Amino acid sequence: MTSTKMNENTRALGPEEKVAPVHNMIERDFASELIEAPENIVIKESYIVPRMGESYTSYTDSFMNLELLKRGEREVFKFQQSINGHLTEETYDLIRTDSLTPETLASTNPKWTKITAEPRYLFLKRRYYRDNNGLIHDHLRKDKIVCEPVYVFDMIMGCHLMNNHGFVKKIHHSLSTFYSNITRDLCLKALKFCSVCNPEQKIGKLEKFKHRNIYNELMPLERVHIEIFEPFPNEKIEKKYSHILYCRDYHSRYIWMLPLKNTKFKHLVPTMASLFLSFIRQPIFIETASLDWQDMFDICEKIAFEYDLQIGLGTSKPNTFHAAGIRQMKAKLEAHREECLLSWNLCLKYGSYDHNIRHNDRAGGVPGDLLSSQIQECSLKFKEKIIQILENAVSESVLRVDNGLIFLEVDEPHDEPHDEPYDEFQFEGDQSIDEEDMGAVMPPATEADAQDSMSLTEAYMTDGLPKPRVSKRLIDRQDTSEISGPLTSYYEETHDSIISKKHKTDDYVEMESNSSMKL
Repeated sequence: MTSTKMNENTRALGPEEKVAPVHNMIERDFASELIEAPENIVIKESYIVPRMGESYTSYTDSFMNLELLKRGEREVFKFQQSINGHLTEETYDLIRTDSLTPETLASTNPKWTKITAEPRYLFLKRRYYRDNNGLIHDHLRKDKIVCEPVYVFDMIMGCHLMNNHGFVKKIHHSLSTFYSNITRDLCLKALKFCSVCNPEQKIGKLEKFKHRNIYNELMPLERVHIEIFEPFPNEKIEKKYSHILYCRDYHSRYIWMLPLKNTKFKHLVPTMASLFLSFIRQPIFIETASLDWQDMFDICEKIAFEYDLQIGLGTSKPNTFHAAGIRQMKAKLEAHREECLLSWNLCLKYGSYDHNIRHNDRAGGVPGDLLSSQIQECSLKFKEKIIQILENAVSESVLRVDNGLIFLEVDEPHDEPHDEPYDEFQFEGDQSIDEEDMGAVMPPATEADAQDSMSLTEAYMTDGLPKPRVSKRLIDRQDTSEISGPLTSYYEETHDSIISKKHKTDDYVEMESNSSMKL
């Protein structure tokens, strides 16, 4: 049932214009281009894209290793046939010829029967459709065209050669604008077979890309980040709530959300206290990117005082992990804007609830399941770690507030892994779902969202976030109408000792001892 390639004159999609390629003998490390330093390539405009069915051989040069390209054509085709969520050539033909039935689908796989093929048949009918021009579209990927599997290598390599041996990232961006099944991983693998860009011509076995949980070493609730954002600027949920208090666990990616009428201190304290008191275990370290650090300290100090809690404040810098979480949640709510504005419960349904019950590739499981991890004696290890942290902490980093306690992270905080931007960002064309996944999938972030991975300021001082206080030298502790109301005086005097131990910059809180406080 495998179709033969179309001839050069048969073209289904692509720009009318073609340009003669001009090749430069430049050796490039595609892996570093794509994974280690994605910000090095700024996408300002798309590459010229070949038409589906057009052979890459029209753009090769005599000095290129054509045997290597032929090998790549065979291996990439075989590799993509094994990827879950991608159509095989046989299945593509069934959909294109309108002959997809449980029986014909079962005939493509000797392990299937009509009964076992039925669920997959229903999914394929729901996800794909053929237009009047005979092109297959993918409902799950914004109705983009599905490139016929036998032409995927031609499409990638043709785009590469037409654009002077173009970069991996820009090739993926250009092709994924049209096609739903052109992924970054396929582009990276296909371009390894270009003898100009890979002069050593050493190519290992093509293996499936596997996401890994970069925070797997942390225990559930060992470290969380709390953010405040405005989901619908200038509009309120149920005409009452303008902001959302958002909390996410690093290890499991489990999310909690609570509504906020505004970002005033008197509203933040009880809402955040409700969050802390609802945890199955109090997190060891809490971080924030959207709240001013000193405001966060004041809020936690008041909560620790009123409810006798032990609260640890992490001191790592805001990073793309925080920003991506906020952006992803705002996109989920925006997709159901009208319903969410009418009901806070629907915000929970389409936001945190939907996220927590679905498999998360980056976490390596379902957030709800991972939160109650299989770590043996997790509670005991959790308590032992807190005791160890407090024993190793310098006295200046621990503040006792009546029966409550606040401690600051003194050890070198974790650095953001190099692949973290890809931990949360879903770029156009990425395929991270299986064909068996029958549910709706969040639309990936646009290239503009991910461009340059955002500066630190852009990453957390986004629209809808509360503004930090103007003055940090307030003396009276009173709940004012602004978030900048209260302020402790536990700064400055011990600043040098803590910062020197942590090797941190002035971004961290300045502390001074207070004679009225018991250490």
